[in-house]
Amino acid sequence: ATIRRDLILKVLNTAPFNGSSRLFNTLTISVLERRREIGILRSMGGTGWRIAGVFWIEGISLATVAWIVAVIVGIPA
Repeated sequence: ATIRRDLILKVLNTAPFNGSSRLFNTLTISVLERRREIGILRSMGGTGWRIAGVFWIEGISLATVAWIVAVIVGIPA
């Protein structure tokens, strides 16, 4: 029983790092794919903070949806 408990704790301790690294990768690719769009926003007078805010909102939304799905899927377990 102790070995199983230790294994569960190790998985639970690494899950936030795994999720955050996946979110970081997703947002990095999103920025790289939208460089042209960012350039257009800058040429129309968008500030760096305003453009960064778009990505913050996108990241928070993505993380929230992922969290809700994880909770729903994790309930039966």
